[in-house]
Amino acid sequence: MTATAWARRAGLALIVPAVAAGCGSSSGSNGATASGGSSSTGSIATAKAFVDQAINGADRPLPTSSPKPQPGKKVWVLSCSQAAEGCQVPAAGAAEAGKMIGWKMTVFDGKGDPATYAKGVRSAIAAKADGIILVSIDCAAIKAPLDEAHKAGINVFGFYGIDCNDPFAGGGKKEFDGQVDYGKKYGSFTEAVENRYARLIADYTIRKTNGKANVIAITEDDIAVVHYIWRGYLKWIARDCPDCKITKLPIALSDLLQGKLQGKVQAALTKNPTANVVFAPYDAAITGGVAAAVQASGRDKQILLTGGEGLTPNIEMIRKGQGQDFAAGGPPRWAGFATVDGLNRVFHGQPTVDEGIGQAVIDKDHNLPTKTSYYDGKSDYEANFKKIWGVGR
Repeated sequence: MTATAWARRAGLALIVPAVAAGCGSSSGSNGATASGGSSSTGSIATAKAFVDQAINGADRPLPTSSPKPQPGKKVWVLSCSQAAEGCQVPAAGAAEAGKMIGWKMTVFDGKGDPATYAKGVRSAIAAKADGIILVSIDCAAIKAPLDEAHKAGINVFGFYGIDCNDPFAGGGKKEFDGQVDYGKKYGSFTEAVENRYARLIADYTIRKTNGKANVIAITEDDIAVVHYIWRGYLKWIARDCPDCKITKLPIALSDLLQGKLQGKVQAALTKNPTANVVFAPYDAAITGGVAAAVQASGRDKQILLTGGEGLTPNIEMIRKGQGQDFAAGGPPRWAGFATVDGLNRVFHGQPTVDEGIGQAVIDKDHNLPTKTSYYDGKSDYEANFKKIWGVGR
């Protein structure tokens, strides 16, 4: 992959796995248009209430106890790409947290390449690792190496990736021994994606347009988690906004990597001159062409451009009012700490617990970070983890 392609890809990974694994068939035709429909069981008021809650931050209580960490564990952190902030920051957080409790941490750069991911897993096996943390990598990309890791007695902990037993990933055997826990209310990772992350973006759209959104919705099915993001977005728009209009714009990861995304979005905006919202399922799509397309249309001030995680370049766009207007903040370093807390519980044969990670509305008026260049939550998670792990006192 060229340096230019990597530049486009940078940041493609806090919510979005960097590998095009877990493919499935598209559930909508190109350019399909639909409205919410009068059968909606929700309401605009419901959407506004959900957004109001997230304006104050939707973080939940942090864990209050932990099994005593066992020093000396050898843990490999397999980052989808150290060139991508959405991979690098949580990987660094996991490495930092692991060292705090006496683990021997190794960060391996997957370079966005499934063959390199496989090499990383097999290197961990050769090093006789006790655990592997996968940062934004789908199981389907490395199923055979993960089987080998399990046979070697290594625990595998997934973070922002889809396990092999997911229906969209083929419905095979489960390979992750644990994943970051988002609480019983949201259930599985994919349920949290649809009903928390995607819902916040949808309800913010409804709130800002007062239920009169005419949306160009970017959809993508070659990355499993992105399928769940756009599917959840459309579901919540339909539920809470009977007067909203949706026009799907199917894309592929290759459009982003080959610089074709801007042209596709510009064509969609030309075809739909009354569109007042563009939905991008993840931040890298915005920096990779969507924001440029909106600005080139001359309708930047009339179009609400919603994004994803709240990574550094996207935060700057929001802060300066250049293209992107909103992100559904997800804290990457906190998530890295949560992987270590979860893996420690797996080592002890205990179930994972809700790590408290929520989301927040990030727009020009709310939750722009001041201590970090990216959004990292509102809780003092580091102090809490140190306390329950019994370190740093």
